[in-house]
Amino acid sequence: VWTATDECGNSSEFTQYITIVDTTAPVVNPFDVEIEMPCDEVSNIVLITAEDNCSEVNITFTDEHVSGGCAGKIIRTYSVSDVCGNVTSGLIQQIITLIDVTAPSVEVAPADVQIECGEQVPSYSPIWSDNCASNEDLTLSNSQEITEDPCTTVIYQSWTAVDPCGNSTTVSRTITIVDSTAPVFTYVPSNEERECTQEDVVAP
Repeated sequence: VWTATDECGNSSEFTQYITIVDTTAPVVNPFDVEIEMPCDEVSNIVLITAEDNCSEVNITFTDEHVSGGCAGKIIRTYSVSDVCGNVTSGLIQQIITLIDVTAPSVEVAPADVQIECGEQVPSYSPIWSDNCASNEDLTLSNSQEITEDPCTTVIYQSWTAVDPCGNSTTVSRTITIVDSTAPVFTYVPSNEERECTQEDVVAP
C-alpha cells in the first residue's frame, strides 16, 4: 500500500498487488549413481536429495529389475517435483547392484541312520530355499560313496545347492548297514534211534 501526503495533510493511497509465483523446478543434489545393496534388503527409502527455492520437495521412484552380476541390478528412476507442480527435467536414474552373500538353506537336514541288513534305506530328498534366487536358479548335485566289509556296509550321501552368486551349502548323512541277526535253520533233521554196531564201539 503506497501513501502520498502533501504539506497540508492531504493524502492518497494506492494498493499494489504482488503475486508470488514459483516456476522453478527443484535442483537435485549430487548423488551416487551406482550403489550396492543386499538382494533381500532392497531399500524403499529415497536415496537422493533435492532442494527447491520456495517449497518442499516430493521425490518418488520406480524400479526396473534387469540382469547383470550374479543377483541382477535395479534401475531406479526418480521423479522430483515441488508443491507447485514444477518437475525437475532430465532423466534421474540410479543403478543398484544387488549382492548376495547368503548360501541356500535346507528345510530339514538329514540324520545319520543305522539299519539292519535287508531293511529298506530311509528315503531323503532335501527341500532347498534361497534368500534371493528361486529354486529353478539353484544348481543341485548329489554324491554317494559306499564302503563294505563282510559285516558292515557304510553309505555316505551328500547333497549340494549352489546359488547364482556361488554361495553353496552341503548336507550329508551316513547310513550304516549292520548284520546283528544270527542265522536261522531252514531245515533240521528229526531225532533218530539206531542200534549200536561194532563201528560204534570205541576201543579202550
